[in-house]
Amino acid sequence: MKFYCILYDTMPYAKDLETIAESKNLNFHHQISNAFTTTSVFSLLTGKLPSQIFQNGFGYNSEELLSNEPIWCNSILFDHLKKDGWEIRLHNSVWINDVIYNRQEKNFFYSTSYPGGYEKEKKHRWGLKEIENLTIEKTPQSLEMLESEKKFIKQFQEEKTEKNIFYFIIYHHYHAAAAQSRNHNIAREYMLELMNSWDYNEENSIFWSFADHGNFQFIDSWCTPPHAINTWAISKNNIFADKRPKKLISILDFFETFKDIFQINIKSNELAQSIYGEQDKERIYFFEDSRSYVDLHKSTTAGAVVCSEWSENYPVSLLQFSYNKPFKQSKYFSYNLSSLFLEEINYSDKITKQNIEKIFNWTKETNE
Repeated sequence: MKFYCILYDTMPYAKDLETIAESKNLNFHHQISNAFTTTSVFSLLTGKLPSQIFQNGFGYNSEELLSNEPIWCNSILFDHLKKDGWEIRLHNSVWINDVIYNRQEKNFFYSTSYPGGYEKEKKHRWGLKEIENLTIEKTPQSLEMLESEKKFIKQFQEEKTEKNIFYFIIYHHYHAAAAQSRNHNIAREYMLELMNSWDYNEENSIFWSFADHGNFQFIDSWCTPPHAINTWAISKNNIFADKRPKKLISILDFFETFKDIFQINIKSNELAQSIYGEQDKERIYFFEDSRSYVDLHKSTTAGAVVCSEWSENYPVSLLQFSYNKPFKQSKYFSYNLSSLFLEEINYSDKITKQNIEKIFNWTKETNE
């Protein structure tokens, strides 16, 4: 069987995503994530918040924490997959290998659309301006890269195998547009074209597409909605098609869902749930973050989200509580997923700092 995990880096929610999901009989989920790529993917692949493994969470320059820490080695999904005989394939994902997995011994299969191949991607990653331009401009070279991506999709899906294969794929287009503050419409057009290029009816396969955060140019120290943590996921399960998915999920839920589907024997995290089953309308969704201009090595903002208004099982309005440790201040936000109306409010008794302190020990005033 095949499991396709596809990261659309930095791609904000818009209604067009729900339109695609509906047209292709896919499941759309509003998702609460963390607010930068490392923390979001960390939670995706462990089912835990960073502070549940590392005492103070981590910041943009905390890569050394992810290198051969015993507790980390026992937590990441890749280690469990390798033990169970899965083949792991990374596409456009040198970053996953170097930062998230971060081991001397790697046993992964690699592919990339990066000009010059894997060695060039490993040396420069996707931050070179000339490479970013290929993902946000309409030139012969840009279209050639787009066609290369489509060929990889076809290649992945046409391969017949008796093995269990886990693909982790990253599309960097919107991240490039955000970094350069231009051509967001072209980046989104390319991303949607790639999304439409997959055959989501492939037998014996599961699809999980998601965003790690929105446009990072608009993410502040409070994780103010919508770009910080209000993201999305789209799923399709062609192995257990009768399962009913939830419409509001946490990025932690990927791990719990995968674990339950494939019967991986790992202790559950009480903050994570499978995406299948009855929607818990009283659930509190937790997140944490650190802006690089505030602290490079530990989390500085923690928060929680609850859904304050539902239309049957579809979330309509969210309440968000954010606590910033350096400022020692809290903020409340109300955000409507339908109208996109954002309002800062004074207080809500649905979520308080006491909820945060139970999860994030470093938010307590006595814990300096």
